[in-house]
Amino acid sequence: MFTSMGAIGTIVHFAALIFLISFDWNRVLATTVGAILGAITNYMLNYHLTQIFATAIVLFWNFLANRFWTFRGS
Repeated sequence: MFTSMGAIGTIVHFAALIFLISFDWNRVLATTVGAILGAITNYMLNYHLTQIFATAIVLFWNFLANRFWTFRGS
């Protein structure tokens, strides 16, 4: 899963690089902008994916803890 997120970030990086170079930008500046956009993309995708996993784990943990510990006599 995280590999595909990294691949998407790489695609964003190279797409920005190619796009900016096609408009005669300085190659170092275009590479820097592409790297920053790729890093932001990776961070946002991984952050949201991590939030989804954490929410799912906590949801099931709370359900099971309440079911087998809090309400075990019911």
